[in-house]
Amino acid sequence: NFAYRITKSGSLPCEGFAFVFQRETTGSVGGAGENIGYEGITSSVAIEFDTKQDTINGDPDGNHVSIHSRYESSNDASESFAIASAVTAPFNLADGAVHNVEITYVPAKIDPNDPGTTTLYGWVRVYLDGNVVPLYSGQVDDRRLRSVLNGAAYLGFTAGNSGGTVSGGTIDILNWTLSIVPPSAT
Repeated sequence: NFAYRITKSGSLPCEGFAFVFQRETTGSVGGAGENIGYEGITSSVAIEFDTKQDTINGDPDGNHVSIHSRYESSNDASESFAIASAVTAPFNLADGAVHNVEITYVPAKIDPNDPGTTTLYGWVRVYLDGNVVPLYSGQVDDRRLRSVLNGAAYLGFTAGNSGGTVSGGTIDILNWTLSIVPPSAT
């Protein structure tokens, strides 16, 4: 769970930000600008809050949420590497208001008798401003994710800004909490 606010300082908002979990290092830095700070980080998953349309990335618009991963390869901000199609937010993500986000992950239930050849999918869901219906729901290859993260991950936020007088702004992460709920025994 986290709360954020994006304020504009130019005629367009900044590129956006992402909540990232990755296995690389504590100081991992991805690409700038339209790459929103996570492109190039290996073994990562990024939940992207994109506030500027970049045709080079295939963005559907300048106000969407998507989940990106190339698992063990370097992550990429191109929508062709989104785990599921991007979803346009029902309000302006960069409207200067405080917005609350809840991200949940429901792992796949693994059968102990499965030899490990079956693809199992977990679900990443993104909820905005207390809605009970997720804005975004995407399936993640649970076996690959577990293999890539190897039982541990670094969590944090990245952001991008094109700079100049046309594009700019401030992204404030006002608070965030992490709750880990152990899987049910049944």
